[in-house]
Amino acid sequence: MKRDMDLIREILLAIEAHPESDAHDLSLSFPDHSEDEVSYHCRLLLDAGLIDGECIQEYAEPDEWMIKGLTWAGHEFLEASKDDKRWNKAKKIIYEKTGSFSFEILKSILIDLMRGAISGG
Repeated sequence: MKRDMDLIREILLAIEAHPESDAHDLSLSFPDHSEDEVSYHCRLLLDAGLIDGECIQEYAEPDEWMIKGLTWAGHEFLEASKDDKRWNKAKKIIYEKTGSFSFEILKSILIDLMRGAISGG
């Protein structure tokens, strides 16, 4: 399965929208993505240290997750990517220059775009 950075962002936004006390009841579903895709991306987010949680049913189809919330790194990435214009501009820069996606490069470009907005550039 391919990593989908737009889905990563959607999942982070959905998690942020729910208080930690709802972690057990958090149901992540997105009309354009299968349960398997969402589950796979939850694992990626956990592996990347962007969310706090655990797989509570690893052998289910798909895996079931208890997501407790975003980590510090998850909040930082989400703040950098929250603005739709900045998000789309960062993706455009990456695709035009490299044709492929790296999380660290994306994060770096998002932060550079934020810095530019602060400094007026």
